[in-house]
Amino acid sequence: MNQSKLMSCLETVSAVSLLVSKYLLAIGSVSGWVAGVVGYILTGTYNFKKDIKILGVVAIGLLLLCTYGWYKWSVGLKGLQIFDYLVIALTIIGGLSFAYSEWKSKKALWFQQTVITLLCMAAYVMLGLGLNSGWYCLGTAHAFLCYVYYKKGAYVYTGQQVISVYIALTKVTSLPMPF
Repeated sequence: MNQSKLMSCLETVSAVSLLVSKYLLAIGSVSGWVAGVVGYILTGTYNFKKDIKILGVVAIGLLLLCTYGWYKWSVGLKGLQIFDYLVIALTIIGGLSFAYSEWKSKKALWFQQTVITLLCMAAYVMLGLGLNSGWYCLGTAHAFLCYVYYKKGAYVYTGQQVISVYIALTKVTSLPMPF
């Protein structure tokens, strides 16, 4: 299989895994955590292979948060714990260090990826604290992701992000859930 087809398969499987994760978690199935872990591993791999390093760092952070979320769900822990805050802080530091490097080398889309990093981590904290306004941050992050992935030619991810923006909107408006 050539590199282009391999990347296309990686993009498709990871996007589907993350959408399945959202659905399964929405209906209260612990299997959603497993799909999320798989999706974030594949998304991180894709992002690093496509030289979208800042988003690769975000995917690693989300992988760790998803794995820990799975653990918390299984033992009945609620809310944010010290580990959550540690992963969030490290994700922001890692994302900002790559952002600085990409800014210095004048790479495209470094600013948008930095905004995505900060919005995703802010949303995670707000939602973990039970603040509905986290959905606004998450929806905005997904809108920025639409733009970045579209510019990178990752059209399956672009579609996934459009669906994710819609899901975030259903949380703060009267729009019906897509599933």
